[in-house]
Amino acid sequence: AYIARTKFPAAIEIGRAALRPLGVQLPGKANLLHVARELTAARLVVREAKLQDLPDITDREKQAALELIVNLIPAAFFAAPLLFPILVIRLVRLSMRYGKDEVTPHALVTWGMILCGLVGDIEQGYRFAQQAYEMAHEMGIRAFLARTIYPCVVGVRHWKDHLSEALPLMDEIYQIGLETGDHEYAAYAVSYGSIYEFLAGHNLGDLTENMPRKDGMLAQLKMFAPRNWNRIYHQLYINLTDQPEAPHMLEGTAYSETEMLPEHIAANDMHTQFHVYFCKTIAAYYYEDFSTAFENTELAKPNMQTVVTFPMAPLFYFYDGVARLGVLIAEPQHPKRRKLLRQAAGNARKLKKWGGHCPANYQNKYHLIAGERLRLMGRFDAALEHLESALEIARESEFVHEEALANEFIGRLWLDRGRAEVGGIYLSRAHHAYRLWGAVGKCAALRQRHPQLERTNASGAQASASVDETATSDSSTASGTSTMLDMTSLLRASQSISGEIQMDRLLTQVMRVMIENAGAGRGSLIRRLEAESPNTTNANPDQGEEWAVLVEGSADSETSFPDLSLGEAGRAGLVPESIVRYVARTESELTLDDARSAREFADDLYIVEKELLSVYCGPIRNQGRVTGLLYLENNLATGSFTPERVQILQVLSTQLAISLDNAALYESLEQKVKERTSELRTTLDQLQTMQN
Repeated sequence: AYIARTKFPAAIEIGRAALRPLGVQLPGKANLLHVARELTAARLVVREAKLQDLPDITDREKQAALELIVNLIPAAFFAAPLLFPILVIRLVRLSMRYGKDEVTPHALVTWGMILCGLVGDIEQGYRFAQQAYEMAHEMGIRAFLARTIYPCVVGVRHWKDHLSEALPLMDEIYQIGLETGDHEYAAYAVSYGSIYEFLAGHNLGDLTENMPRKDGMLAQLKMFAPRNWNRIYHQLYINLTDQPEAPHMLEGTAYSETEMLPEHIAANDMHTQFHVYFCKTIAAYYYEDFSTAFENTELAKPNMQTVVTFPMAPLFYFYDGVARLGVLIAEPQHPKRRKLLRQAAGNARKLKKWGGHCPANYQNKYHLIAGERLRLMGRFDAALEHLESALEIARESEFVHEEALANEFIGRLWLDRGRAEVGGIYLSRAHHAYRLWGAVGKCAALRQRHPQLERTNASGAQASASVDETATSDSSTASGTSTMLDMTSLLRASQSISGEIQMDRLLTQVMRVMIENAGAGRGSLIRRLEAESPNTTNANPDQGEEWAVLVEGSADSETSFPDLSLGEAGRAGLVPESIVRYVARTESELTLDDARSAREFADDLYIVEKELLSVYCGPIRNQGRVTGLLYLENNLATGSFTPERVQILQVLSTQLAISLDNAALYESLEQKVKERTSELRTTLDQLQTMQN
């Protein structure tokens, strides 16, 4: 009853008094030395024991002690975190000495939880918990099954298994708890099921919609603490979707920190206090109030001991790390800059270790901190490598919220580099992912900080027309995310174009890059001829022609350099002349999902004979002037050139225009050097002749 009403200190004192006559002495105020002694003793006992060989307990006094300790564990967990491992270890040692009881599997699973989170021995803790879990099923224990499965799910499995795998088990715990009358653990499963959904990146709109129903379930179970957690996270979801005036304040229809936080403090409910500050940190961080996020991580830290075995521990170190780095974004010359960078690096090392055991849950978070830290240190290449890895892992794990963060971080990185067009693409991807997550408030904040997103989103309206619908379901999140193009390939493509200065090699690289990144079958680069040299170098060019096909290639053949006038290229079957001339005249992009059905080009023999399907043709601009045209086709499928692909082609075309100009300048300088060298040679020969 005391635990249900969050009167945890009173529950602990009553339990301590009841255990004394049963021969179990608990420290008045547990400290780290007590914990260390108990851990050492327990590891020696457990190492020598074989769980399957444990006899049944016969000492009724010790059996009563076991059941008392089990009932006391939640109160210690929430309000006296250093007493919690001592209680668990006493359970284990009593079972090892006097034999197993119905509560023994719960004790052993919780011991596995301590090994994972407190000791750091994840592999052994995981194996131990699994054995204890199997023991519970073999013993046919139903009464204590909910409280046996629960610590295995929240304190053990996330160190090795994807967070989403816990959700069916949370439902199972709830059902078992209802059936057996274990309302306490049924309530924990309801509340933590919602928290796990959030940590796994489930849609915020769906979560917000479900929270009142879960609040009703918790009210029926009459468990105040889990109901408080539910309301705290409900308010966080509201803040992330509604963009309140003070996003970091958990004040609203679901929860009021002004009213409730003093109650949590008075009850010494450290676990609930942690959730309050943790949620405030997250809200402040996503709205880029980095100093407030950092302040709340400092407030959460004293309560960290209550979640050290839970997935919030790694998540805390992640948000603490990026919040510290965020302080440096707001104030690059912060007086504690070196210390903040060092502390962020320490958090990254923790996440790297945990990511080694479960890459799906934690490896991307390591890369995010490492990449952002390196960005702030000016180490572009190393930062990009980490952030690309974070993006890839977040996609594989289907953590759309962290995919959004990775895109946002990479966008900042490219903006730092002075590449606004590439940075804009990544920020647009971040905006899209945040929408899929349902963080509408974050999207608005992102647009306010980066006004170019309004223009980018407008130009890609066709691509995002269904975003509002897809943002309301988890299945849409997966499908929407999977259609995004590989931005890593885009960057490498852009770098390969910008790094080439020899014209022939540049043109070959251009065709390969454009075809690969657009998903085209073949393509051509058309150049504008100079006024003083209107014809191509080939014989019998079209008189007065303004355009010439400079290079053409396909996905499965070598690049060639026809250098034919546009008319000749059309007659030779290299390009659909009518489409290219249309784009040249209008200086605007043209995308056809099925060229056969485009009436304005119905007479073009190229389209008719090839039964042409997907087409893209767009201008290449340099300093506002169209200097060339890019033509691409895919004759295997309709609708190949999606708005996302076209957006990438726009970025690459911008880089192409600059690179072509640089290559032409290089050619001109090289020719002048040759001419000057020839002149010098001639003069030198003349001087030598005169001397002779």
